[in-house]
Amino acid sequence: MSMIKYNDVLVLNRSWCSVHIVDYKRCMALLFNESAQALTHESAPYNITGWLEYSLKPHPFKDLHTSTRPVALPEIITLTRYDKLPRGDVKFSRESVFARDKYRCGYCGRQFQRGSLTLDHIIPKSLGGKTTWDNIISACGECNAHKADLPLHKCGMTLKIKPHAPRWMDPIRNLYKKGRACKSWEHFLHRIDEYQMNEED
Repeated sequence: MSMIKYNDVLVLNRSWCSVHIVDYKRCMALLFNESAQALTHESAPYNITGWLEYSLKPHPFKDLHTSTRPVALPEIITLTRYDKLPRGDVKFSRESVFARDKYRCGYCGRQFQRGSLTLDHIIPKSLGGKTTWDNIISACGECNAHKADLPLHKCGMTLKIKPHAPRWMDPIRNLYKKGRACKSWEHFLHRIDEYQMNEED
């Protein structure tokens, strides 16, 4: 008999921005101690009492079979008290730069698969350019070859993306890229960017 594979659960803060991913056990603990509410696919929030009643009706979620009754396992929960975002510097890496640029080439603006992107020094290393957040951009092979070892004004290229040091990255970005996230998470993928822009204005 094969074991049921339960989905992970996306955790939103009170502003409905993604802050974490938890397994089904942690999800149910947060619901039962009233630290979170479960969301339906229509984004209707339910506290644990309402969710238990919802679980008795036909629904699109997987069931957790407890000793007394089945309980629907939500795909998204929203915290009732936590309204912050994790802080701290993001570690500089190829993957972090690609994620920051949303897998787009900084020169042509098109989106690519990870394997079709490289990192490029905007100010070439031969001209003193440093390997820093504001001097590194994701680049497709064609744009990288055209730019070569030249500064932008000499190769007639401009930046479509403003390089910057991200304060925080969406914790589900890598999971979603690998196809492991629930489809219902899609609506919340870009809310972190909107949230940060509003904070910085």
